[in-house]
Amino acid sequence: MKALIFSGTDLGQLEEQLDAWRQGQSGRVRLPAELWEAAARVSRTHGVSRVSRVLGINSPRSVKSKFLLVPASEVELPRMEKRLPQDVLTLSEVERLLTVPDVGDPLGVRDRAMLELFYSTGLRRTELCRVELPDVNTERRTLHVRLGKGKKDRVVPVGARALAWLERNLKEVRPRLCLDTRTPALFLTGYGDAFNPDVVSRMVSGWLKQAGLKRKGCCHTLRHSCATHMLENGADIRFIQQLLGHEKLETTAIYTEVSIKQLQEVHARCHPSSKLAAENPLPQATP
Repeated sequence: MKALIFSGTDLGQLEEQLDAWRQGQSGRVRLPAELWEAAARVSRTHGVSRVSRVLGINSPRSVKSKFLLVPASEVELPRMEKRLPQDVLTLSEVERLLTVPDVGDPLGVRDRAMLELFYSTGLRRTELCRVELPDVNTERRTLHVRLGKGKKDRVVPVGARALAWLERNLKEVRPRLCLDTRTPALFLTGYGDAFNPDVVSRMVSGWLKQAGLKRKGCCHTLRHSCATHMLENGADIRFIQQLLGHEKLETTAIYTEVSIKQLQEVHARCHPSSKLAAENPLPQATP
């Protein structure tokens, strides 16, 4: 439709615009957003009932409800970019990262426990900072995550290795750092306080650099790696959704696109070139 819409509030002009638009239209077609916007403006001067008659709609109520949607009802909004996580670590890279803290030092034991918990549970950094002593159930091997995204709680399993490091932190390190018995946080700084999420991010970023891993992400690197590795080892995506605390399954489904392991296996099994490579010697690069 050409940009012929007037900017005034004249009812006659609106009718002329409608007649001009209807010429050349066949069958039932939706009124463009520009005309709905003009009709809504005219209705503020002449009333919804008169405008509805001009529009040829018998129900002023339905016209009024339509005005509430103007102009966004006919506008196609830009779609958000769908970016895949680029910072997933391999298993060997995860092991390299986990061995960075010096466990001969009490703070190194605490740091190793933090990394292990990140990778085992896929926690967000704020969730890890909020973990309190009663949240860890060593008998059931679970962690109560309080006030996750959307202020929702959830209970997640903790792996045996992560749990062992948590217990060591609780017995050997935390009592030395705790200056006030009323402090409930599981992980304490050298000053006996709960961690700030930004401080945790800087710590993880430093450990990644020490491990020689160039990744843009920090704490989310371990979260992405946890989800991807579980998916590659056969975990149902609904369980990963519950583990990560995603409200919508579509959010978790992105990891099905990140995981390349299963696609590689199918490609090697089904693609003709893979079969030919197995039957014939591959070309060698000349020195």
